[in-house]
Amino acid sequence: MFPDLPVRQWVLTVPYELRLLLAARPHVLSQVLRVFVHEVERAYVAAASAEAGERRCGSVTFVQRFSGSLGLHVHFHTVFLDGVYGLAPDDREPRFHPARPPSPDTLDRVARRVGHRVLRWLRRRGLVDTAPVEERSNERADDDPLV
Repeated sequence: MFPDLPVRQWVLTVPYELRLLLAARPHVLSQVLRVFVHEVERAYVAAASAEAGERRCGSVTFVQRFSGSLGLHVHFHTVFLDGVYGLAPDDREPRFHPARPPSPDTLDRVARRVGHRVLRWLRRRGLVDTAPVEERSNERADDDPLV
């Protein structure tokens, strides 16, 4: 339950090619969500006044696994408190510091960082094909766990 404060919904959709992977492997879905929430929080903290001291966000996420036509469409609806709680060294209780609406540059930066970090994480674990598109096959290997 959120306090009576402003909130903002952030939605992360993933490319079609990754939807089955997120649907089939909960640890991958969890990691993508973790990266997304971290990057949005990072943007809120960066935008908050330094006088807020130590700054923290609050959020709740609903993972939606389908589209309006009930097709597979894994994506995240995350509601963030639209600002940060800050605790300056001389404060006894945290105070809420509302945020300004995110600029297009902020949205672009968050999207790019999420995409970069998720792709890097997937590549390190061998979960995405790093071969050039021209060299990829559309045939699945016999040992592919997603078949």
